[in-house]
Amino acid sequence: MNGAIEVEDLASTALAQVGTSNTWRYEWASPTLPVGHYYAEYSLEDTDGAEFVDTEDLVVQDFALQVDVELIRKIEKGRWKIDKVADTMTFYDEDGATPLLTFNLKDIDGLPSHINIFERDPV
Repeated sequence: MNGAIEVEDLASTALAQVGTSNTWRYEWASPTLPVGHYYAEYSLEDTDGAEFVDTEDLVVQDFALQVDVELIRKIEKGRWKIDKVADTMTFYDEDGATPLLTFNLKDIDGLPSHINIFERDPV
């Protein structure tokens, strides 16, 4: 993989059904692959001796990064509001009503303020 060949014999590994679907999968015992695009070649042999060989794209994604990007997208598309009474700023989801993040706002001296903001701290 990634220019080298890595072989893992899954013959002694039981297939696991994905939920109640018609999809079955193997779980690799080897370490997690780094994020990237790989190609997996596999061969299957049924109990009658018939063989099937194929290749498949194997994309390993960083799901934590995807979650971070999704949050940034929501913040950018949603609204934000400064509360002058509480001296806070709240970022809302795209629906404009669901709060995502709230920050305490402070002035240059570190005092709560809703004007001349120099600092924000997560609530």
